[in-house]
Amino acid sequence: MVKKYVCIKLFNRKEKNLERGYMKTLKSLFILFIALSLSACATTPKVDLETREVVSITDAISTREVKTNPSRVAIFNYDILDILDTVGLEAAGIDLLGVPQANLPASLSEYGAEPYKNVGTLFEASLDDLDLFDPELIIIGGRSATLYETLKEAYPNADFLDVTLPNSDLSEGLTQNVTNLATIFPGIADKLNQNLELILGAFDEIKTKTVDTNAMFLLVNANAISYYGPAGRYKMIYDEFGYGASDTNTEEGGSHGKQVSFEYVLDTNPDILFLMDRGASVGNEATLDDILANELIQQTNAAKNGQVYELDASAWYLTSGGFKASLQMIVDMNQYLETIGQSITVPTLVE
Repeated sequence: MVKKYVCIKLFNRKEKNLERGYMKTLKSLFILFIALSLSACATTPKVDLETREVVSITDAISTREVKTNPSRVAIFNYDILDILDTVGLEAAGIDLLGVPQANLPASLSEYGAEPYKNVGTLFEASLDDLDLFDPELIIIGGRSATLYETLKEAYPNADFLDVTLPNSDLSEGLTQNVTNLATIFPGIADKLNQNLELILGAFDEIKTKTVDTNAMFLLVNANAISYYGPAGRYKMIYDEFGYGASDTNTEEGGSHGKQVSFEYVLDTNPDILFLMDRGASVGNEATLDDILANELIQQTNAAKNGQVYELDASAWYLTSGGFKASLQMIVDMNQYLETIGQSITVPTLVE
């Protein structure tokens, strides 16, 4: 378990610019307090924190040098929090962790309270709170990628890792992010690489069993539905898992897909229908049952043949690049395979 430190927020950043200077001055004293506390603890860290080598990484920002074994880390990306949670923060040598604690996925809810620090949101960092533990590594990506310039200016000595998935390519993004995490945290490299191999192996196995299928992915948001095809944000349905697309012509509306009508779904008439309730994943009212009950949806081949499947919204929408989320995706994709007697054995992650 990450060691608990009690921090008292001394000043409000927004009240006076002068107070920011005080915070910077007090920061060094706080870090000294942490160091003394660590030396007094009876537990022995899993990682030799004195060994901080300089290594090279390549991420969404650039190829550059960073230091290994950071013990003070701020993570503005739930995919990476999922990955590190799977293999263990203590094993990685992380003693102080800051995360955006608002709207955490249920699978990561334990990080919403002490000893973990709240560092703002995915869209706006709280520099006051970050000042209190002066992060050595700041991880951004996806929704939080725009924070880079602000955080780099505030913490010029910190290392950064941008884990944005390239072109929504799940396998490529997972591989790149795991490679970088294994480089930065060598103490957990074996576990990271073992889990990556298990997940990618399951992806490939599913893909061999979904040839000649005709599928559609719909995102449900309140009473509206949006289509995602082979070029969109959820192209992993088609690329990674091998399902054939029922429509390859409709242009998509960026990361939010293309809003379509129920008539469109019936006209396209997929044999397999995957639906994800975005609203439910962000704390809004779940409306998937209402969509499924729609008369036109019920007339599709998918509905008539019992081939309509609900996808785990938290995994697909909030933490899609994580280990546990990827495992849930495998479970979701396995639903169809079970109906045709071709299900795969879902791997067990190494913890």
